[in-house]
Amino acid sequence: MADAATRDAALKMADNAKLAFEHGASKSAALSFCSALGAAFRACNLALDQSQEQNQPSGTVAFDEATRVAQNKLDSSVEGAVQVAIGALIEYADNDADAMRSLGGDVASRTDRADVRLRALSSLYNAAPNGRGEHGRLRYEMLLLVIAFGERAGLSSALHPVFAKVEEYGTQWELSPADRRGLLDAVASALVAGGDLAAAHEYKLKALHEVDPAANRSIEAEAERAAAVVTQSIMLDNVFRFDELPDLESVRALEHTHALLWELLNILISGGLKEYLAFHNANSAYVADTLKLSHEALVRKMRLLTFASLGIAKQELSYEEVASALEVEVDEVEAWVIRAISSGLLDARVDELGSRVVINRSTTRVFTKQEWQPLHQRIELWKRNLDALSSMLAAKRAAISAYDQ
Repeated sequence: MADAATRDAALKMADNAKLAFEHGASKSAALSFCSALGAAFRACNLALDQSQEQNQPSGTVAFDEATRVAQNKLDSSVEGAVQVAIGALIEYADNDADAMRSLGGDVASRTDRADVRLRALSSLYNAAPNGRGEHGRLRYEMLLLVIAFGERAGLSSALHPVFAKVEEYGTQWELSPADRRGLLDAVASALVAGGDLAAAHEYKLKALHEVDPAANRSIEAEAERAAAVVTQSIMLDNVFRFDELPDLESVRALEHTHALLWELLNILISGGLKEYLAFHNANSAYVADTLKLSHEALVRKMRLLTFASLGIAKQELSYEEVASALEVEVDEVEAWVIRAISSGLLDARVDELGSRVVINRSTTRVFTKQEWQPLHQRIELWKRNLDALSSMLAAKRAAISAYDQ
């Protein structure tokens, strides 16, 4: 925290800038005012007032004075000061980008009264010209500042509506792949800080797709990024689809840079519990120490994925078939049916009298010819059943018509 002398100097500078601006509104006066206001934001603790700091100037004095420049008393003198600065920049300084960046950095330099500072930053972001080129670049930089501050101040949850639009913004502002990736990374980082790992993972996965073919990229660096995303995919309890990951060049590179992770990924894509257990027996230290993954959680995930594969192959499964494939006791099968349904992998019912599981729908893990064949057979069966039902209804209609005549 700045000492009293620094605070006094900052507030004095803001006051002098205010007077200069009042007596001669111009670009230089507007820029001086914004600079002085930024210094006050950087030096002053907004959470303190005169009753808390004996014999020291209030941290809101400069902001009160700045508000009076516009002769418009707002609810918050701090936010009012920022509105005055924005108005000065727009009217007298052609929305000077450097001044806006500088003031934004000053506002974000501390986290006292984080809610007020975040609203001030949001006002600066909204005041930045919207468009392409330099305008888009400024908007992008201000949004990064807002997101980073929200993360640091523990206010990321307030920015979720903004997070949902960052891909749209990337297109609207014509950002480069590197900048779009930077925006997605910032959102992912903020979500991780807020404890929402599943949502963060989605943005990290999107960031993997943002690759500039013309850029000189390090294969190793891209592979490390891809390895982190793949590992998190495996770790998250609600992720069961892995077949699209190898579509990414950086993920395919894992075959050469992270061979064991590549092998584990392919087991999750199309292998079963037996393949995973064999892998773990040979690489238990790698799973636990390098990837930091829980063997028990992976066994649970592989049992669910194996169950899904069983449901694709057959519409009816005996308890013994399920128990054998999942390597559990027969009396545990019903519990695993419930888990598979809850995870969204299966739509099924239990026939307790017949000791069987009837599959209505099962999630296909990867679409190859082998996986398409049972689906094709099932569709053909449905088609024949519908044709038979249609013929039966037509015959009944004909019989009724003949009877009426």
